[in-house]
Amino acid sequence: MNGSTNPWVDGPYELISGSRSGAAPGKKLTPARIFASSMSCIHNSLLRGMNAVHRQCVNVAERGTDKDKLDFANFAYLCAKLIEIHHHGEEDVLFPGINELAGVPGLMNDGVEQHAVFQKGLLEYQEYLTEVKEGRQPLDGAKVKSLVESFMPAVRSHLDAEIDMLVGLEEYDRIDWAKWADAEEGKILKKLTSDYEGRVSIMPVPIVNHDKDFEDGTWAAWPPIPWPMMVLMRWLYLSKHNDWWRFSGCDLSSRRKELPFS
Repeated sequence: MNGSTNPWVDGPYELISGSRSGAAPGKKLTPARIFASSMSCIHNSLLRGMNAVHRQCVNVAERGTDKDKLDFANFAYLCAKLIEIHHHGEEDVLFPGINELAGVPGLMNDGVEQHAVFQKGLLEYQEYLTEVKEGRQPLDGAKVKSLVESFMPAVRSHLDAEIDMLVGLEEYDRIDWAKWADAEEGKILKKLTSDYEGRVSIMPVPIVNHDKDFEDGTWAAWPPIPWPMMVLMRWLYLSKHNDWWRFSGCDLSSRRKELPFS
């Protein structure tokens, strides 16, 4: 998509620069900053997904076929579902673990409180799209856009602030935060993809919303899955719902592509 002037998924909600954690190609980071850098990558995937929804919802509703609208509703729902899953994982596993390892009860309470700010709007958005998917409501692009705008500013603010919280873990440098986080996130991912539905509907979402070329390839190595395994995953699971993933800003190789309804 080089040279394209069409809107893409780097807005309206601004992506998080690797500079926030100090990440750059080939740069060595402390364990806390590696943790923060990895989280920035995941957060940007969440932002790209919701940016794709915001960019296209009105045009899909106005110009799309019935199939386009249903496919888009599934994509838009799952982008928000991933935000919900991500934050439940933090509240249930990561934040309590950080508090315990640092020896500071309530250290990550600000993150939990920030989640509460946008929970109501996120739930209303998911409930509406569930009704669209089930045929109980038509796809109203203006309504989708309004719902997104009701919670995403707070989500964006939280995703940004959380990077500073994680960088701040350098104060507790007796812990290898990168090693610990990698192990805990691996457990969360394993649980999410323990069944077929998780592999075909949840696992692809961060991949099709990840841009390997962002900031000169700062996170080009993400996800840390060997190439032969990734090819097998694409064939067995990731491409099952390609009709949904066409609305994303990247393909199953995490390379930029045009938005069909921008």
